[in-house]
Parts: sequence; structure tokens; C-alpha cells
Amino acid sequence: MEFKGDYKQQIRFYYSIKKKTHSIYDLIPYIIDYKYWFISLKPGGIWGPYELIQDLNLNVCPYCNRLYTITVIGGVKNVRPELDHFLPFHEHKLLALSFYNLVPSCDVCNRTLKSSKSISYKEYLNPFEENLGHKLMTFSYIPKTYEASIGNSNDMEIQIKYTGPVTDLLLKRKVENNIELFKLKEVYQQHVELVGEILKKRHISGDKYIDILKSTFKGCVFTDEGVIFVSLWKFL
Repeated sequence: MEFKGDYKQQIRFYYSIKKKTHSIYDLIPYIIDYKYWFISLKPGGIWGPYELIQDLNLNVCPYCNRLYTITVIGGVKNVRPELDHFLPFHEHKLLALSFYNLVPSCDVCNRTLKSSKSISYKEYLNPFEENLGHKLMTFSYIPKTYEASIGNSNDMEIQIKYTGPVTDLLLKRKVENNIELFKLKEVYQQHVELVGEILKKRHISGDKYIDILKSTFKGCVFTDEGVIFVSLWKFL
């Protein structure tokens, strides 16, 4: 399955194949030997998980955009991020080696938050789906005191909301379910001290600091608050 062409037709085709293979479904892990043939392969030689992750060139978890997913080859040990089955392996064994179902991700999102939860494309957004300009959600902050508004206090609330097409209710539900599944509001709330640090710099230097941030991230159109959160993501 891939995200181009007639997407709905591809989904229907996949489920028709899944139905036809129902009688041998328990044998599929032995036919598509994900665990012992693919996931255990070391770098070099036969193309495997290390090469896949390097070719994808995703250096931060696409679920939370907080933790690095860097691959390091060589030395005493090789390091690579986990490969999450977006559609759980135990329910979709046919997609064990589908590139669009293998998402390089951090341990927190993969094992702790997502785990083996039963999800679908109707309810959740796959990171490989089209997201032009990354404009499906925005971050904002609400200071609860004046001191928080100038960075002298962490008494503020981080907010995340859907900002995609208002008429696309399916997409809205998928994005909001992702926000809930990966606890994005809660985990980013833990970084209020970084928001406060940026606000303090802005208060001390005036709008000159905002101008510097805007010139740093050329080509992006943001409100002043948006610039603050882009720089926050760079901190993380």
C-alpha cells in the first residue's frame, strides 16, 4: 500500500487479499519473515532495517517531533530507532514489510503510548500521508499571569489544535486522535520552561529577537507565537 493513486481502491484491494489469505494467516509470519529475516539484520551486506531508516532520512520521531531517531553504524554497537508497524503487526501480518507501514519512531511513542493499540487509517494519521506545509496542527501558549507572559514564570498552558481544512471532518478526527494517542499536549506541557526562556529573551530584546527568529526560518509564514514554537521544536 502506498499513498498515491486511488487510495480508497487500494484499501479495498488490501482487505480483499487479507480475506482470501485468512485460512493461512497464522503462517504469514513464517512466509514474510519480518522478525528473523529483516529486523535482525545488521548493517552492510544485505539491504535491511538500517539501510531503510537511513534512506528515509528521518532524524526525529514523526509522531512526537521530540526525540531523535538517529542511526549510527560502526564502533562497538550499532544504533538505530525502532520501526513501528503503523497498523499493528498482530492484526495486519500482510503488511509486516510494507515500507509505508514501517515508521522509524522513538521508544516512548512506539512501545509506551502506541504499543499494540488497534488503529486504522480512518481514525489515525500515518506520518507518510500527505501533509503539505505541515499545517495540520498548531501550537500555542496561554500565560496565566503577567510574569508568565514575559518569561519569569512557567505558569502557562500549552495548547495544540487542528488547523487543517475545516470541511474535512475525517482528517480532523485523525489529527485529533493522533494528538490524544501520543499525548502531545501533555508531553509538550513539560517543556514550558523552554517557552518561558524564549519569551524572556523576547521581552528583554523586544521584537528584535522575533525578527532574528523569522530571518533564521526563512520561507515560513508565522505569527509571533508560531515563531516561538518553531524555535522550541529546534530546541528539542
